[in-house]
Amino acid sequence: MKSQISKTSLPGKARSAVLLLLLAIGLPASGANPDGRRYAVLIGIDDYSASEISTRANAEKPALDRPLPRLLGAVNDVAVMREMLVSLYRFERRHVITLTNQQATREAIFRAIDNGLVASGGKDDIVFFYYAGHGSKVSDDTSDEPDKMDETLVPADARLGARDIRDKELRRRFNRILDRGAHLTVLLDACYSGSGARNSLLLATRIRGVKADGRSVSDGLPAGPRPEDRGALIISASQDDGTAAEITDSDGQSHGAFSWAWFSALRDADSNESVADTFLRARARLQLTNPRQEPVLAGSDDVRLASFLRERSDRRNGRTVVAVERVTTDGTIVLQGGWVNGVGVGSRLDVNGQRLEVVSVLGINKCRARFRGKPSGAVKTGALAEVVGWVAPRGAPMRVWIPQTSSSHLALIRIAERIAQDAARRNLQWIDDPTEDPPEYVLRPRERSWDLVSSRGILDTSANARSLVNEIPSGHSLYLQLPAADALFDLTEKGTGVAFVDKPEVADYVLAGRYASRRIEYAWIRVAGTKSDNKRSGLPARTDWKSATAAAAIRDSMLRLRRVHAWLTLLSPPGMRPPYTFAIRRARDRAVVTDNVLIGGERYGLSLQPRSSVASAASPRYVYVFSIDSYGRSVLVYPVNTGSVENRIAVPLTDMQLGKAELFRTVEPYGVDTYFLLTSEEALPNPSIFNFDGVKTLEVRGETPLEQLLIGIGDPTRGMRVIPTPPEWSIERIAFESMPGSVQ
Repeated sequence: MKSQISKTSLPGKARSAVLLLLLAIGLPASGANPDGRRYAVLIGIDDYSASEISTRANAEKPALDRPLPRLLGAVNDVAVMREMLVSLYRFERRHVITLTNQQATREAIFRAIDNGLVASGGKDDIVFFYYAGHGSKVSDDTSDEPDKMDETLVPADARLGARDIRDKELRRRFNRILDRGAHLTVLLDACYSGSGARNSLLLATRIRGVKADGRSVSDGLPAGPRPEDRGALIISASQDDGTAAEITDSDGQSHGAFSWAWFSALRDADSNESVADTFLRARARLQLTNPRQEPVLAGSDDVRLASFLRERSDRRNGRTVVAVERVTTDGTIVLQGGWVNGVGVGSRLDVNGQRLEVVSVLGINKCRARFRGKPSGAVKTGALAEVVGWVAPRGAPMRVWIPQTSSSHLALIRIAERIAQDAARRNLQWIDDPTEDPPEYVLRPRERSWDLVSSRGILDTSANARSLVNEIPSGHSLYLQLPAADALFDLTEKGTGVAFVDKPEVADYVLAGRYASRRIEYAWIRVAGTKSDNKRSGLPARTDWKSATAAAAIRDSMLRLRRVHAWLTLLSPPGMRPPYTFAIRRARDRAVVTDNVLIGGERYGLSLQPRSSVASAASPRYVYVFSIDSYGRSVLVYPVNTGSVENRIAVPLTDMQLGKAELFRTVEPYGVDTYFLLTSEEALPNPSIFNFDGVKTLEVRGETPLEQLLIGIGDPTRGMRVIPTPPEWSIERIAFESMPGSVQ
């Protein structure tokens, strides 16, 4: 997906035809909303240089010691959000105000809110405010916050002395919107801690937050009640004291980690899915990449149970429908649908009984298709095409970084010995495992030199690693991240789905070396996590440490990680959320495991629980539960030894146990276990496909398209095949940390 989004729209005749068809299937047409109009203001700031903003005569001096680093993904986020509002939620472009980079001054932001949201429209309007950029805080003696600090959004002219936009200033304006009876939704992708929080390897992750403005403020004006207490929905990318990071997507484009998770969740949400369920989707995806980032959903129960922005226009009875824009002279059909609708290359469509296949995706909301076989009739502009064959979108590869050196293995040992001796003389704590005990300083390789890194970023660079050790204050902790000798690793045989990147900041895993017990060992370490994050994400913090001479075992660990990564990032067809959720219960007291910890030797069972937003009349589904551990091994948990016979289950009215004696125990090896719930309207002829060991190729052949898709997930020998499947299946997952313990 590209950051530059096309602004093309349907021509007049085509638009009229689409509007008539939308009305015919019961969806309100854009601009004809009986419940009010739709207005949005979208703010995205990457560039805080203020280089093109003229200095105001009355500008105050900038706050001291407050760097405003550039971001990379905020403007991309605004572009995607704008297209989603127009394509999925019936916003008219003229009612969507966007301010990006240096357009987004303090004065311009207030003017956009006042003119575009506060003064416009009337009762029952759908009003949306979105901000992507730096957040911060400012001291306010009159604040109702316990710390007497107001959360703020940092405008583009902050470097010129413009004050931050305080939450109290926004609250007054948001309350005026609520006063007229409008429905207000606010989404903020920023953080307010301003901390330099880093992961176990202290990589320079881009954080959307800066230090507090040193100038205290108190305007003495009442802020009014909190909007979320009056019916507004407030979605924040992080807690007040947490951080909001940026990530890179599979196409190399930067985004806010939460914004990207939210876009992906919206892409897959059903038309009547509650905001609470969409939020849980987004949270799960966020914590797969950024396990310590904790988003916030604030609002009343009524608002949480409503759909995001009240409705969307591309889903009908759980199916995805897109409109034909035009038919070109060579017979290619251009459709108004793409990534945002869950449509990808290979997707099969039905339009008036004729089958089409998508051959290319043109951005996030447009694609091209061709007839499958000889057409039996003309396809007209405005006709609706329904997705009948779904193809999993091309997922992001697992990105790994391997720091290498031309030095020999023996030379590395000598370097490590000397640095360890220097660290001991300086009374530094030597860290053997950064995932167990995150260090205060990391000495890491960088091409032909070394970097000394702390939570403040890269402190110094030198070709002499020992000289950098002398810069570390006595008594602090150090992890020496050793590179791999070139002779040890043959990287020419690359596993499918693994991308080798040239810098650690964009990697999922880093091959990290350590010096312990007078030898060098290597493990794949997750860039964005520590061992304490295991319960939040199914990706393990690290693999087992292996001797430097065990290159084959290290490569095998990488491929096992890839299989786990592929299953955890597997998407199911849009709108196919199952009518029930699942839980793991202890057998001895039937209590649901809520802390995501499974104890070795304990007996557990499975249960289904009805989803509140799904009617009990929903069609029965075939249910399968399997688990994958951090070594890539999978075990079918339900059904066992019965095939697909007794596992066709209707929506239960209450909690329902799966099977009469479907109990299991947690056994070694302990670590991260992810349990998957797969539901399908069609039975899987061979459920044993969920029993596999690591990266070993399954010696079975899938009898159905869905089985063929599942067998090839994460398998480096099968390649990236396009396999259209029926769109009536879903997959959900819950990560648990398994550990030894005594059973009571």
